[in-house]
This record gives sequence, C-alpha cells and structure tokens, in this order.
Amino acid sequence: ALLLGGHTAALHEGRITQFGPTAEVYRRPADLRTALVLSNPPINIAPVVKDGDRIVLDSNGLGWSTKAEMRHLPDGRYTLGVRPHCISPVRNDSTAAEIGGRVQITELSGAESVIHFAHEELSWTSQSHGVHAMQVGETATFYMDIGQCMYFDADGRLVAS
Repeated sequence: ALLLGGHTAALHEGRITQFGPTAEVYRRPADLRTALVLSNPPINIAPVVKDGDRIVLDSNGLGWSTKAEMRHLPDGRYTLGVRPHCISPVRNDSTAAEIGGRVQITELSGAESVIHFAHEELSWTSQSHGVHAMQVGETATFYMDIGQCMYFDADGRLVAS
C-alpha cells in the first residue's frame, strides 16, 4: 500500500488493485489481499458457509444471521474477514457472536490488549481497549461484532461488508 495525500493505492504485482481515500480503502477493501495489507494486527480470516439466511463458522454450528446485503448471494463457501478490533473479550453489542478459544499469547500495551487465541484449527487475534490479562492455555470467550464482518468470494473479491 502506498499513501498519497490522504489517498491509498493498494498494489499487487505492480498493478494498482484499489485507489481511493484511505478511510474508504480501509473500510471497504476491494479484495482480501488489500484487507490483509491494511490491517495491523493482521485481519482474522476464516472459511464460512452461507446457508440460506445463516452464516456458519465452524463444525459446531457457530453462526449468525446474514446481513441484508448478503441475502442475494448464492449459498456456498466464502471467506470471512474481521479486523482484530472487532473482536473483544468484553461484550459490547447484544448481536455479537460468541467465539470460544484457547489463549495463545496476551500482549498488554498501555491501555490496550492484544490477545491471540485458537478457535478450532484457526488462530485469531483480538485487539481491545483496557487491560485484559489472560493466562496462556486459558479458555476464554470472545465477542465478534458481526456488523463489521467482511465476506470475500472464492476469487478474493469483497462481496459484502
């Protein structure tokens, strides 16, 4: 990514994949590659399945209702992208999806906590305000703001956010 006077150009293999105001490119990346570049800590990605009006995340049936802008999409496999600041050890929204995980690393930096955890076979990262000290190996519940999730098709293009 290259910042130019309040605008960002996302590049891949010498080609511009997206150009626009930095906040817009961050909020609505054109593709998964752009979303990965513009996220620190790295964006969480996971395979999901759209089944009717439901998104299913894992083998235990963890899921949530689809957003209105996804209802027209065909059922099938997509890639979920969710930024670490949209996952918290504290419930901030009554519609948040609960994700259980085993804590791998906790980083405390001033008034911010970054917690790396494993959910099934995937590694996830939570970034939140406040000190949330957790022990490595501890099982904890995290809350994902499903309103901030991004969905990418098999080619990596953003299809809903």
